[in-house]
Amino acid sequence: MTLWLANYKKTVTASTYSRTDIIFNKHVLPKIGNIKLSKITTAYCQKVINNWHDKGSSKQYPLFVNYMNKVFKYAINIGLTSDNPVANVIVPPAKEDRQKKLKLYTKEQLQSFLTIIDNEQNPYLKIRDYTLFRLLAFSGCRIGEVLALTWKDINFTTNELSINKTIAKGEGYYVSQTPKTKSSNRKIILDKKTISQLKRWKLEQVKFLFKLGYSKPAFIFNNEQNKFTINQAVADRYALYRERAELPYIGLHGFRHTHASMLYNAGADHKEVQERLGHANIKTTMDTYTHLTDDKKEETTQKLVKYINF
Repeated sequence: MTLWLANYKKTVTASTYSRTDIIFNKHVLPKIGNIKLSKITTAYCQKVINNWHDKGSSKQYPLFVNYMNKVFKYAINIGLTSDNPVANVIVPPAKEDRQKKLKLYTKEQLQSFLTIIDNEQNPYLKIRDYTLFRLLAFSGCRIGEVLALTWKDINFTTNELSINKTIAKGEGYYVSQTPKTKSSNRKIILDKKTISQLKRWKLEQVKFLFKLGYSKPAFIFNNEQNKFTINQAVADRYALYRERAELPYIGLHGFRHTHASMLYNAGADHKEVQERLGHANIKTTMDTYTHLTDDKKEETTQKLVKYINF
């Protein structure tokens, strides 16, 4: 497995390898890492897979099986074994949690959250954090995409935001010029209030950085070393404001879901939401936000009844 991982590392981005390495260390290696290849049987692999399924510790276990299959194929190719014990296993389908719903804020909850930030006593943190969380909620960007933004990515004449990079994590955090998918590389139009907020923040940011000895900001949201801010720093600020607002936890990605919810409530269709969020295909959008459109079916029927009225 060490040999396969070493070669795999050369074919993918640092962030992709990091995620795969975590999967191997947490799920795969504890099961088969200390067993000789010749001793790993199909029956044993099936037992491992069934255990992953029954315990439900991760719905990603079909991915674990795919990695195991690749490892054994590689072992065959380099002559370490002649058998692939994963080739004939049966992978049971993941259990669906139909009750699970996306974590997001309603329009009223989002307004409450932003109001709490607007009451922050520290002027610098107030304008920085308000701008950041408003941009998250009103753009639908992933947190990594927002933290990788530079001022060159905003056209204040057209109100257009270019999303073309992200903060990724390999052995450390870095700016990746490769988006999550091809469709992630996109341009969106921001509302006028968000644009105005960004303009105000830009002026304050320049003043703050000048005191620290920097002539211009490297990123829209930088740290005191004028480098990009990492996810955890934003998560810490979110936790603080969420507690003050007494709101449920939705995580930073929940602001992306909140944005999608607001789009649907405003009348946007699946295609418009897909393009705005940068999903690779419309199926991802529809699968992710099915319950949001399901909730509107009764409303649609009532609109019809009210219109016909006989």
